[in-house]
Amino acid sequence: MIKTFIKLGFTAFGGPAAHIAMLQEEAVVKNQWLSQEDFAALNSLTNLIPGPNSSEMVLGVGYYIDGIPGLIKAGLSFMLPSISIVMIISMFFVSWISEAWVQVLLDGMTPVLLIMIGQVFYRFFRSGIKTSSQKVLFIIGCLLLALGLSELSLLLVFALGFIFHFFYKKQVLVVEPISTLMIFTLFLKIGATLYGSGYVLLSYLETSFLKYMSQQDIVNAFLIGEITPGPVFTSATAVGVFLGGPIGGLVATLGIFLPSFLIMMLLMPIKERMTKIAWIQYALKGINIASIVLIAKVLFSLSLTTMISIQALVLLGIALVLRFGFKISPYLLLVLLPIINYIFYLLV
Repeated sequence: MIKTFIKLGFTAFGGPAAHIAMLQEEAVVKNQWLSQEDFAALNSLTNLIPGPNSSEMVLGVGYYIDGIPGLIKAGLSFMLPSISIVMIISMFFVSWISEAWVQVLLDGMTPVLLIMIGQVFYRFFRSGIKTSSQKVLFIIGCLLLALGLSELSLLLVFALGFIFHFFYKKQVLVVEPISTLMIFTLFLKIGATLYGSGYVLLSYLETSFLKYMSQQDIVNAFLIGEITPGPVFTSATAVGVFLGGPIGGLVATLGIFLPSFLIMMLLMPIKERMTKIAWIQYALKGINIASIVLIAKVLFSLSLTTMISIQALVLLGIALVLRFGFKISPYLLLVLLPIINYIFYLLV
C-alpha cells in the first residue's frame, strides 16, 4: 500500500481531477481495495467537506484498506514526496530570488496559470451556474467580495442561505510581525474552511498573506505547488518557507493538511449517513456557487496585476494559440512559455 501511494506522490501531476483518476486506477482497478460504488460515494463525501479533495480521497482509500492506521499511512505516503520537493525548490528559490532570469521564467508561467484558472472557472460556471437565480447569486457574490467580504464569510453566507431555503421549503487590519505560530494558525484556518478547486487557495493566500509578502511572491509560491507533483495545497509549504524558512514551511504544511486528516478520521465511520442528509446537500449547492465566485476573483485580480505590459499580453496570446489552436497540454506550456519569455528577455 505504502509503495503505491508514494508512487502517486511522485507522479500525480495535473491537478485534483487527474489525481483522482490515477487513484481510481490504482485503488479500484489494479488493487481492488474498494468498489467503484464505494469510490464514487467517497468522492461525494470529500465534496461535502473543506480541504484538498484529492488528498482526502487518498485518506479515505487508506481507511478502506486498514482503518485509521491505513488512513494515516496513505496520507503521509502521498503528501511527503510533494512536500519534500516543494520545500527544496522553495529554499533554493529564496536564494535565487535576486537573479533576474528566475523571475523571467516564472513570469513566463503566469499566462499559463491564467489560462488554467480560466478553464476551471468556465467548467465550474457552465456546470454550476445554470438558472437565472444562480446567475443573480453569482453576481451578488462578486459584489460582496468587491465590498470587502472575506472568503470564509462568503462561504458561510451562501451555505446558510441555502440551508435556510431548504428548511423554508418544507472588519480594521493591523499589520503585525509574522511568526511561526501565526503561519500555522492562518493555514489551519485555510485548511479547515477552503472549499472548491485548489485555485480558490490563491484567493485565500492573497487575503491572508498580502500584508507579509508581495502578490508576486504569493503567485510564485502557488506556481511552485502547481508545477510539482501531488496536491496543489503544497503551495502552503512554499509560502511558509518564504516567510519563515524550513520551519515556516513545516508549520504551514502541518496547518493546512491537519484539518483534512482530522475531518476524515471523524467522518469515514459515518460517511454513508453524511452523504444522504438533504440539508447538507443544499449547503453544498451554496458553497459551490461561492467557490465559483472566488475563482472569478482570482482570475480578475491576477489578470489585473500581471497583464500590464505589451510583452505580457503577447505572451498570453501565444499561450492561447498554443493551448487552443494546437491543443498543447497546459503542463507542457509551463515548460515552453518560460523559455519563450526568456528569449524575449534576451532580445529586449
